[in-house]
Amino acid sequence: MQTEIKSDYDAGLPGQLAVLPSFNSAAKVRSCRAGGLIYAGDAVKLGTTDNSVVAWASTDDVTLICGVAVRSHSNFGMTPTRTYGATSAYAVDANSSQGICEDGPIYVALKSGQTPKNGDLAVPIGRNATSNVMEWGVLAADGGQTRAKFTTSALLGGVAIIQVVDGALLGKPEASVISVTGATVAPATATVVVAATQQLTATVAPANATDKSGAWTSSDATKATVNASGLVTGVAAGTATITFTTTDGGKTATCTVTVSGS
Repeated sequence: MQTEIKSDYDAGLPGQLAVLPSFNSAAKVRSCRAGGLIYAGDAVKLGTTDNSVVAWASTDDVTLICGVAVRSHSNFGMTPTRTYGATSAYAVDANSSQGICEDGPIYVALKSGQTPKNGDLAVPIGRNATSNVMEWGVLAADGGQTRAKFTTSALLGGVAIIQVVDGALLGKPEASVISVTGATVAPATATVVVAATQQLTATVAPANATDKSGAWTSSDATKATVNASGLVTGVAAGTATITFTTTDGGKTATCTVTVSGS
């Protein structure tokens, strides 16, 4: 399989593989069938048939990207069939063979004004209206996930090197779930007269539990009722147990309420 490899951060073109000091092994490149016109440096997504890929479009979700089109491949010539601007594009027509870098460093074109740093998450932004080349930029910190990150800042020729990652998406991880371990109700006992109210407060442990919600119930609504916020109302003389049950884990805590007639 032919691949164009540039080394030591020298001037490269979109779709050329790179050799980085921190990435010594060869890039993982898979041979696919082009499901449409693909340019070197294009982000690509899976096509509608087996082992086919098509160019990612700016209307697509970035998580659909499965790799980046390499600049040359064994089943089509080194002579470019199309060009963008003054730079050879090495475009591939539909049904031709296309190499896809699924894991490894590769050059991409930067969108004007983008200033990536090593480690920034990389995303395609869309095609340049004049050159037709896919342009890349930095994913905002809260912008989601991607399969690529920058390993250089901007280089000569308006390009940068990204590291395409095979496997899990990169990005801000989902917040870990902190499970509820217990609950308390204050006060633990209360006395109210008929028609009077008593506010109960539920506290969930730990304090940073992900879901602190729960439900209030009364053991005897003919003696005392409780609403969704823990407000107890005396109904008739007697005793009722008010229970708070956590949504997460079903932990319970109670308050014994005594209702007096006057």
